[in-house]
Amino acid sequence: MKGAGRSHGEGIEENWSLSNGAAKSTRLMSLASRQITLEDIFGAQNYARLMALPRVLLRRLAVAIKEGIQHKAAFDAFSQGLKEARPDEVKAWEEWVERWEATQHTTAEDSPFETTEEERTLRDIQLQIATEEFMSTGGGVEVERDHTPGSFVASALSIEETQRKLTVDIHAAKDPTPTQRLEFTKRRTVLRRRIKKFRELQRIYMPSVRNVLSDPQRESFDGLADDLPEATRLFMPSELEDERLRAGACAVGLPEIEARMREGEAIEALEGVRKGLRTRTMTNRYKIRNYTGQELLTRGQGILRQINVRIHIAKLRYRYARAAHLTLRGHGAWEEKLRVLTDDDVRALNERALTAEEKAQNEHWAEIGGAIIEGGIERAAGVARGEGSHTLSWIWYTTSSGEVESDDRLEEALRVEWCKARARSEKWDSLAEEELLGASTELTEGRRAYTAEHAATERARCANLEKRWRPILAKADAYLRTGGAADVSEEGAVLVDVNIADELGAEEEEARLEGGDDAGYEGDDV
Repeated sequence: MKGAGRSHGEGIEENWSLSNGAAKSTRLMSLASRQITLEDIFGAQNYARLMALPRVLLRRLAVAIKEGIQHKAAFDAFSQGLKEARPDEVKAWEEWVERWEATQHTTAEDSPFETTEEERTLRDIQLQIATEEFMSTGGGVEVERDHTPGSFVASALSIEETQRKLTVDIHAAKDPTPTQRLEFTKRRTVLRRRIKKFRELQRIYMPSVRNVLSDPQRESFDGLADDLPEATRLFMPSELEDERLRAGACAVGLPEIEARMREGEAIEALEGVRKGLRTRTMTNRYKIRNYTGQELLTRGQGILRQINVRIHIAKLRYRYARAAHLTLRGHGAWEEKLRVLTDDDVRALNERALTAEEKAQNEHWAEIGGAIIEGGIERAAGVARGEGSHTLSWIWYTTSSGEVESDDRLEEALRVEWCKARARSEKWDSLAEEELLGASTELTEGRRAYTAEHAATERARCANLEKRWRPILAKADAYLRTGGAADVSEEGAVLVDVNIADELGAEEEEARLEGGDDAGYEGDDV
């Protein structure tokens, strides 16, 4: 939403970790004594937060200037390149965004942030190839065949998918039961038959492939090796890296057909990854809201484990399809859309890439039995960060026709709760006014003295903060006036001296305000 800034939003919950210990220690007290004790604890924590705000807000302002300059420079470079290549389109985009931002509070239609273009999937490409495929006779007459190059490549892709699923299932069952071993044996038998039938077609569409293979590869091709069916290579054109050997071993046009299908397979696999991530997010939300008790939680973990397996299979499928497409087509513009997929890239819209420090921390928690759940799901260890810390994975840059996860029900619930909170607030305001009307006039002098004392304290704090903040405020003002073009070089840096040894230690301050990120902070160069 335009005009929305960054917010911490976790201040209240971060205080709970400091006051939770008082729950048990005050449980045996009388109601009045317990209330007084808890109010003292909460008051001390609130005072500590109040004293820490000048330091934390100053540091956040310094970080905001740095991040603002970096993001502004990155956007300017990206926008300038687009304006040179597509000036008319960029101008139309700017007008579209400005028009939508002016009406975003009244209508949600025609959003420029939503994609409408549909990607061509593997089935679309298979259908197109099928309509093109007619084997011509010597006299030029087109006749249909029971098998075509397209169906041959599609059969290979299907066998590879079966191999990947079987491999993942076998590895997942570290100590298989007799029933599981029997099931694996049956699946291997069926897969071996499919590969044998595939070899018969391969001798038609790749008649010379056996001549370009090594001796061990020929044994595997002939079915004489002891290879497991899930590990048997199919020797498709993409597995022949030498272009000259590939052209001599394959029928005319077969490598091009495989390249087109590999591109569709990669797009389809990437959509499978996105779909699995969306499903995992919604399943985890449902589990958190509805599952209670060990049995249901265990069952919920089993469901999430199955979803993670599907995501892993889709990830492997994409990597294999992209590698095959790269072998057949070489490097090109297509790599901008089908990039290298790393494990860090496989994260949902609401998941954040972990830093090296967080990865090491999670490994430590996993070793000691901490509640770390694979796949970006909510963790017991560590502190969740806000949206400003998120970096969207490239897999969401180009989405297909599949819909992104919907938060309509959550948004409605939040709206209702906000209305209730507003009503309660107004009711308590009116009650407070009624209480003041009935206050004793004998306390008026004391209230005035208390007010004057605190007013003097706050004025002194204000003057002190104004003196300490003057350099960074000048830098922030220059940044806003120049539109992000402020000097951030060493010569233009302003050293902000932030002394955190006054009222609180660094760890206590960060625990109260930001969960410990940036402990030991002493200053910022902006």
